[in-house]
Amino acid sequence: MDVKSKMDKIAKWIDGITKAKANIIKEFCGGMDNEEIAKYFLYPNMKEKHKDFCRLYAQSKICHSSIKAENLCCYGCNCPNYDVEYYKYSNDDKNLIMGRCRIGSKGGKYLKIPDRGETKGYRIWDCSGCVIPHSVEYIKDYITKN
Repeated sequence: MDVKSKMDKIAKWIDGITKAKANIIKEFCGGMDNEEIAKYFLYPNMKEKHKDFCRLYAQSKICHSSIKAENLCCYGCNCPNYDVEYYKYSNDDKNLIMGRCRIGSKGGKYLKIPDRGETKGYRIWDCSGCVIPHSVEYIKDYITKN
């Protein structure tokens, strides 16, 4: 799989989540203020009412284990700070590096994906250690500004 294919796959996932969030807001959040919308996207509510929004709901797992499930705002899925268009080749091992955090969160890290035969291994930015975009307060402010 070439760089463009990998980037397209991530972009397609982001587009799907963005559309799903927009549909949920349109269908279920009419008349809500931004804080109410952010609270609507809390993990327990989303897991109960929108089972297909996230594949982890069926497993009763959360993507960011450093935050309690009842405080995890799933509106932050596909973080607005994730730079999906960023990629470069590392100087040390010539592996592809994909994605980055636009705000430099210390909660993220690069995961090394081993060579699977179709390509050299690569590293992709993993945000699972970051909780910045998953609080009701952050999302309320984000919705207000956007």
